[in-house]
Amino acid sequence: LVANTFRNTLIIEHRGSVITGKLFNDDIKDGRIESDGSVHFIRSGPNQVYTGTISTTAQGQLRLFGTFDCPVTGGRNLTWEAIRK
Repeated sequence: LVANTFRNTLIIEHRGSVITGKLFNDDIKDGRIESDGSVHFIRSGPNQVYTGTISTTAQGQLRLFGTFDCPVTGGRNLTWEAIRK
């Protein structure tokens, strides 16, 4: 994952439309996948709200990307991207 130039591992699991996991060692809460392929989750700790889309790269890898808001810094619409390796 690259989130506003910071790199880390995004660990996600999904059961149906529910997403759980870890981001920067914080739990993911209120995670969900919508029927249109959009994703929504909150990184607990700093309470960052992530929204985005699921797609595939030209090489067939799973890709998630979108924006997030950071209440700690006041940043809004910061970009993030995760590609399954």
